[in-house]
Amino acid sequence: MLKLIGFLAIVISSTAAGQYAAARYKARLSSVKQVVRMIEQLKMSLEFESPTVAHMILELKTQLIAAPKFISSLGENADGQAAACALNDNPDGYNDEDLARLKELFLNLGSADKVCELARLSSANLYFANRVKQLEIETADKVKLSQSLGVLGGLFLGVVLI
Repeated sequence: MLKLIGFLAIVISSTAAGQYAAARYKARLSSVKQVVRMIEQLKMSLEFESPTVAHMILELKTQLIAAPKFISSLGENADGQAAACALNDNPDGYNDEDLARLKELFLNLGSADKVCELARLSSANLYFANRVKQLEIETADKVKLSQSLGVLGGLFLGVVLI
């Protein structure tokens, strides 16, 4: 009976580890999707108004349902420089290329006229939309692999140790 309990504990713990790894892959995809929504909000705000950078960031914090963590951590009068500095901690888990794109976007935000800003935001939106498509394919495979490895690894360890 004790061996069965030990076997089940091993299988359950390794399955939980597999689920945790799968959740991390899903969180990465979710954070890039949040960036796409954020950029779309910035474009809409810039297209129909002529707000300051601080006002656009404040709108992102208050109007987005699921704002990226680096936006949520900013103060009330934050500007593009503050947003770029908040990205240094990388609380959302972006890769290096995504971080570089976001920093460039926020550092240059408000430095050109409306047409150039919209073009810059459209370019960033296109990049991150392509990243979402790429990550959706990768994530589906990695989630299945993580979950399967968790269960099968637990079964393997359980059989070997018992």
